[in-house]
Amino acid sequence: MEFHIPREKEGGQKPESVSSPFVLDLSERHRVVSASDLSPRESATLVSKKVHDRRTSVFVQLSTLAVCGIFILFVIASARSFSAGEKLLNELAVSAKKSYSQLIGAGRLREPGAAKNMFEQAYSQFARAQEKVWFLQKDPVLGKYASVLESGQLLADSGEELTTVASMMRQIPDYFARDMSNSRQSDSPTALSLLKTVQKKIDAVRSNIDAVSRRFLDVRSIVPKAYLASFDAGLRLLSESERLLADAASMLPGILEILGDGGAHHTLVLLQNTDEVRATGGFIGSYLDLVIDHGRVVNLALQDVYDLPVPYEKSDPPPPELASLTDRWFFRDANFSPDFAVSGKKLLSFYRREARVPLDTVIAVNQGLLQRVLEITGPVEISQLAAPLTAENYREVLTYMIETKRSGVEDPKKIMKDLLPSVQMKLFQPKHMEMFQKVILEEIVQKNILAYSENSLVQHFFETLGADGHMSGAQKDEDFLSVVAVSSGGNKSDAYMNQDISLETMIDRDGSIYHQLGIKRTHHWSGASEAKWRQILKPFGFTDFPEHFLRIFGKGDNLVTLRVYLPDNSEIISSDNIVEQAPTVPQMASTVAQMPLKLQFDDDIGRAYLSFLMRTPAGSSNTVKIRYRLPFRLDNLLANTYTFSIQKQPGVRVSQFSQHITFADYMALARMYPENVFVEEGPSSLSLARPLTRDQRFSLLFTRESMLSADTRQ
Repeated sequence: MEFHIPREKEGGQKPESVSSPFVLDLSERHRVVSASDLSPRESATLVSKKVHDRRTSVFVQLSTLAVCGIFILFVIASARSFSAGEKLLNELAVSAKKSYSQLIGAGRLREPGAAKNMFEQAYSQFARAQEKVWFLQKDPVLGKYASVLESGQLLADSGEELTTVASMMRQIPDYFARDMSNSRQSDSPTALSLLKTVQKKIDAVRSNIDAVSRRFLDVRSIVPKAYLASFDAGLRLLSESERLLADAASMLPGILEILGDGGAHHTLVLLQNTDEVRATGGFIGSYLDLVIDHGRVVNLALQDVYDLPVPYEKSDPPPPELASLTDRWFFRDANFSPDFAVSGKKLLSFYRREARVPLDTVIAVNQGLLQRVLEITGPVEISQLAAPLTAENYREVLTYMIETKRSGVEDPKKIMKDLLPSVQMKLFQPKHMEMFQKVILEEIVQKNILAYSENSLVQHFFETLGADGHMSGAQKDEDFLSVVAVSSGGNKSDAYMNQDISLETMIDRDGSIYHQLGIKRTHHWSGASEAKWRQILKPFGFTDFPEHFLRIFGKGDNLVTLRVYLPDNSEIISSDNIVEQAPTVPQMASTVAQMPLKLQFDDDIGRAYLSFLMRTPAGSSNTVKIRYRLPFRLDNLLANTYTFSIQKQPGVRVSQFSQHITFADYMALARMYPENVFVEEGPSSLSLARPLTRDQRFSLLFTRESMLSADTRQ
């Protein structure tokens, strides 16, 4: 470490601190899919596969519960010496076995038609079994067990309904494709109508599961102790199945709202240019005005953000991060907060004021999604271009045409407006929908799609989907870091920036935690970058490259204002190479003197932060360092948990995170979460290094060395 650790105050007193209690629960039930070592696409794919496998597993186990009930019935009947005899029990055993096999088989089948057939067979087996034990209804005790057979029938019915739901869900992307491509006949079904049918079927299945749960609870008091554990496991499976279905059901009202079930729903889709980074991804150059009414797209138009008529005198003063660009605050700069709920509210408020159009939903999409879309569709031809647009050239071509106003001074975004219907026609085809769905999920995981709505149903859908972009408020005794950059240079140089975030952490003997944070930004524009632009644009006939255009394209200095979010009440010790904030427009000096850092507070998010300017010329690197002490200590006598979260900024293309931790020699690492996330470099040091492609959270459980056996330490 490059700074002195203050071990005691004057007079021999220890530094003030807040104790950190042992709060971490490292049990399996708190675990999530750990895809930290995978690529972003592999990570998202793994998440979706795990969710699918989990639901399939729960459903298969749920379907065996009725068989468990039949088996209990056999045991009780035998114990009570019922006169039905061995033959009846054998017949019922065969029936139960067949029902079991059919339900399991149906749960595993991927083909809906075959699964439905097997559920029908299982239902018949349960019906025959119930006929054979009709006489049990007369017994006040065993009559309860006979009702379990009816539960088997209900579960078979539910399984059949779920296969129908699965079949319908497979059709929804095709319906959606036709809705979005405007190729559907006016009287044909929409994705909305199909989803409403799905909603009814899910409600029916939930009702069946509720009935089964009540019947099983009714007989629990007379279940033999030898079978009680298995019986309770079945009840837990029913509860878990109900929860999963409840989650699915809770999302549907929001989806139906977006699709205009209650009338026309108006949504803004922001197209954020990450070449000019902003807190939620990038500068809002354009947006889509999307209106869906009763499942049909009635408007999908691309608008230039500069076309909004805003009286200068009615604008607001800008946040400090934007003061170097403008002295007035408009809709185009309203995505100022890293919490998208905060930015979303401001965006909707500004848009309603500037456009005088009522709406309640906004979705932000980073421009990288267009690359993914072009990878699906293949080349797209536009009449005004001499060559097709592809995933490899779209960024340079669109940037060149817009910045040089090749489409005309009055409408520089005309190229985007011409591109939209061409992409819409090629993308929204049934053959592309499965891949498009996968891409959307991956982009949400990587925070390249964020959404907010003032409609509570729609917002719940966004939150359940993980697209809400929420930054949680400060948590007591937990470490936190988020580095948020806002472009202040007015160029597209963020396309060439790499960012490395390093954290040197030391846990002192008294439990105090010290950090040295390093933020290194590297500007990779070079002569090769200019040559690539010329090579890509030559087939389009674009050969004019004045110096001022090159500076806009990326050759100019990269100038950003950084917000670094830290735990509240952190003690700032020292810093290197820091400029506190960007100069305002009237004060546009070439340099700003270094100033001492002061911890500020973001009232909107409920977190403390530091703010300063960082300039990086083309072909060079710039590094700042900040040293600070956390406001709590790990000073519990027996065990302590150190928990750390780092939040990724949307739109930052290449960002690496590393952390090196050293700790006192009496501390022993008992467990970490996720497992193997840190590498032990020595008896008292740990390290990790990974791409920062998503939000991440780590926990370390430390105990005193004397408490651990050699086996535990391993």
